[in-house]
Order: sequence, then C-alpha cells, then structure tokens
Amino acid sequence: MHALNCNYRKRAAHAIPAVLERHEKRHRDNRVVCIICGRRFSSQENLEVHKKVHTSAKLYECDVCGQCFNVLSNMKRHRNLHSGTAGQHTCPDCGRAFHQKSHLRSHIRTHTGERPFQCSQCNERFTEIGSVRKHERMMHEGVYPHYCPYCNKGLANGYKLRMHADACYRRQMKEDATQTT
Repeated sequence: MHALNCNYRKRAAHAIPAVLERHEKRHRDNRVVCIICGRRFSSQENLEVHKKVHTSAKLYECDVCGQCFNVLSNMKRHRNLHSGTAGQHTCPDCGRAFHQKSHLRSHIRTHTGERPFQCSQCNERFTEIGSVRKHERMMHEGVYPHYCPYCNKGLANGYKLRMHADACYRRQMKEDATQTT
C-alpha cells in the first residue's frame, strides 16, 4: 500500500483514504489564527482559550506546589506530574530529574556531546530525532512551524514569530497612517 499525498502540505501523509480525508479536514478547519504565535484553531472559542497563555494573569494554582498557570488545562497537566513517578529518572551528572526516561537520555547527550541523529540531506547532526525532522522541514522543504499572519513569512519558533509579527504590525499601521493622510 502506498502513501497518499496531503493536498495542503504536498507530501505523503496517509495510506488509507479515509484517514487522509480526516487529516485534510484538520487543515480546512484550522482557519482561526493567533496573531501572537501563529498557532491555528478550528474555532474562535478555542482561540480565546489559547490567548490566555500569552497573558501575565495566572489564575489557576497547583494545590500541591503552588505554581500558577494562566490556563486551567495546563495546571491540570502540571498537577499530574506530582504523581508517584514524578522525577524518578535522575541525571547522574547534574542531578536534574525527569518524568520520562527518554527525556533523561536526551538530556544526557547535552553532557556527552553525542549527536546520534543525522539529517538525511546534509551532514548536520542532532541530539533528538524531532530536531532532525524540524531541521529537514525548515531547511530542506521550506515548511516552518510558525507563519507571520501579516506577510506569511515562515519562522522557526514562537519568540521569533512574536518579534517579527510585532514589527510587521507596526510597519502595516505606519503604512496605513501615511495612506490616509
């Protein structure tokens, strides 16, 4: 069975037509965009919930450790970390604790300098397979995780998007002001 191409990303996505249709529906449904980070949502309501992560007001407090969050679901996810398995994987070099063994393995590579994952198209090496995939998408396919809502430029991370989008917004406001005078 061969993979079918996603019409939105123009690359192989799924081998089963029904699964591909569900995948493409997510592209069609995610039309509402956060202007701060570029993340897409299927409804204005979901965007409004998301916007809270960009505010400084932290209304939800973890009843175990007191850490505060601006989104209830983030606080609940954090609170689950306080279970009996929390931090059971400890780095022998620096003592930092991790909830998952895979995160500890990845962290240890920061001490050893090991970079076992290589890009299939160039000689760049990485500590995590996810970093290879992100590199290949951005550097070799031109697909970025964040896009400016004003000029559609692709950016590597949310911080760069916020800085760029802010500059684009100010430039656009300046241009609009000069056109109306």
